[in-house]
Amino acid sequence: MGDYAQTGTVFVDKPDLLRANKAEHRSFVAQAYARYHGEIVKFILRSYGEGPPSPQDVVQQAFLKLAQCEQPSQIRNMRAFLYKTSINIIIDHHRGEKRREKLLRHYSANGTYEKCDQIDPNAS
Repeated sequence: MGDYAQTGTVFVDKPDLLRANKAEHRSFVAQAYARYHGEIVKFILRSYGEGPPSPQDVVQQAFLKLAQCEQPSQIRNMRAFLYKTSINIIIDHHRGEKRREKLLRHYSANGTYEKCDQIDPNAS
């Protein structure tokens, strides 16, 4: 079929279909943003404080994940998806912080951390 896609029994030009799908996708994400952004930021702020990570950054990342979904309109409960995604982002951030702290303690205890500070970046 080449450059065409079947929608029902009508064949449409694929680029037109893709443009329509992208516009629908953006519209869907924008509507979800308008509806849930403020609510989720307030929830994150109440539940986890001002950060790090900041509630605004967390929710922005959650909406980025939503925008990266191929078919966000297929998500059955958008509110639950965004809340759960935001909470997972916070959990991932704190896990990363714990790993970094553990590595810093390890390298500091072994004297490796101080040695790294003495490396001359201009040396070849």
